[in-house]
Amino acid sequence: MSLTNAGGRCPPTSRLAPKQRRFDSSPQGGSVLLDTQPIRHRRKGWWLMPTVEEFLVIKRPRTEVFAFASDPANVPLYNSNLVEYEKTSEGPVTKGTTYRGLIRVAGKSIPWTSELVEFEEGHRSVNRSIESPMAWEIESTYEDFDGGTKVTFHQETAAFGGFFGRLADPLVTRMYARDVRSNLEKLKELLEA
Repeated sequence: MSLTNAGGRCPPTSRLAPKQRRFDSSPQGGSVLLDTQPIRHRRKGWWLMPTVEEFLVIKRPRTEVFAFASDPANVPLYNSNLVEYEKTSEGPVTKGTTYRGLIRVAGKSIPWTSELVEFEEGHRSVNRSIESPMAWEIESTYEDFDGGTKVTFHQETAAFGGFFGRLADPLVTRMYARDVRSNLEKLKELLEA
């Protein structure tokens, strides 16, 4: 995955291999929050802020979980941060589908538009910001796991640029990681009910 911001290309965190801190690594769910300090590449001019990764296992078939989670009508049911959300392109959800929304993070409303840049039916989708105060990319993967589905949410965000205040950025990242975890738990609750 790669992001682009005003300063240039921002490479994926996997190539940077930052120090990881694990909060919970049980097979039923967990999270990884990569180093929250900005990393600056002197020659390329990009900044990289935290990567949030959360996962859990839902005791439902992978195709059912993917279909429910990918349906634009269902997203507001499990994503508590969304204030507004709509699919803005015609046709079924597939590569090239566009969205518009307003998300609330740490008391701030963030408007955005995005596009599905990768879409593998039943397995994976990658949603990338088109317009947003900070560039981001979200990869959602769905894997068969122990009679259910392991759902992984992985988000890379370019530098916040002081959007929340320089000192607040690491705190906001931790708060957002908790929100993502809560949203995945809500998805699990809806599908396992």
